[in-house]
Amino acid sequence: MKIDFTLRLPKKISFGAGRFETLAEEANLLAASGKVLCVLDPAVRPVLWPRIEKTALAGRAVNLEIPAGEPTVEAVDRAAETARAVNPELVIGIGGGSAMDFAKALAALIENPGSSEEYRGQDRLKKPCRPKIMVPTTAGTGSEISPTAVLIGGGRKGGINSPDLIPETALLDPELTLDLPAPVTVASGLDAFCHALESYLSVRSTPFSEPLSLQALELLVRGLPAALAAPGDLPARTDNLLGSLLAGITLASAGVIANHSLSYPLGARHGIGHGLANGIMLPYVVRACLPEAAEKLAKVADRLGVAPGASVSERAVRTADFIFEFEARLGFKHRLRDLGVRAEELEAMAAEASQVAVPIANTPRPMNVAELAEIYRKAY
Repeated sequence: MKIDFTLRLPKKISFGAGRFETLAEEANLLAASGKVLCVLDPAVRPVLWPRIEKTALAGRAVNLEIPAGEPTVEAVDRAAETARAVNPELVIGIGGGSAMDFAKALAALIENPGSSEEYRGQDRLKKPCRPKIMVPTTAGTGSEISPTAVLIGGGRKGGINSPDLIPETALLDPELTLDLPAPVTVASGLDAFCHALESYLSVRSTPFSEPLSLQALELLVRGLPAALAAPGDLPARTDNLLGSLLAGITLASAGVIANHSLSYPLGARHGIGHGLANGIMLPYVVRACLPEAAEKLAKVADRLGVAPGASVSERAVRTADFIFEFEARLGFKHRLRDLGVRAEELEAMAAEASQVAVPIANTPRPMNVAELAEIYRKAY
């Protein structure tokens, strides 16, 4: 087995209950005196912005309000005008993946002129970003450590991708997830589950990433049902946030597979949330990866206690079945037709998904447009 990989992560990852109280201290390490631009998810702004105003950041923290939902090119470009006028030394993003992606895009556009559309793609930023701290309030996206800011524009979903987007500091506090509503807990948790399993199945997985992927899966399978049963269960919320972090690290190391390619048109065309889209498609993609991924899926079965004693092929098939069963335990039972997707769109969506080329290339077996369309049909 050839071992060949590059791993880029934040300079500092701070994890633990109560760590949000150290935000001002972390900010001062990166920007001792200048303005600090705070980009908060609208869902958490009413609670967390007053807490920021009571810290040592008071007087130099600027609250930039953003719209709810996944960030668009247009919304980011409008906010960039304000961000450039503020000219902060530091950008802080607080919220789910959408808010953090919005904040990272602004950190890039403060230094890089023009529209965010110009920078969607690989390594198109011309100048380094402003320093960044990311604080997730959901357990799922991994945006707090990733080199990507995903935006919707021009009828497609695509990211600004650059190592410069990796935050200097990721601050993870499971207490911030205690009040997450059940639908957000499930959608974000399934996003993390997808990151963990896809990175494990990726042809770019390594001896570094694979144990972390399996550990993330184990944490999420234990933590998600427990958090739904008792939302204030801090150990369960900690399991989920740690699982999300580990899955984010493996995502950064090994990438994801065709599941993510298939999810992008669902978001671009129908506004289906990223975690929801990934969760819908995952079991069908896993089944499509057989038999090429059988040995790895059998190891997943072993880690999760699925079909002990069965053959490799049987354990692999049961792992795919387990995903359906696990999602059902979380109350997650969706099909594409239930979310406004029309049957006549599936071929065009498959063609669009095929253009999200990197995850396709990471998939254990080659998938052409016809095969991607067939996966959509099975999920329909």
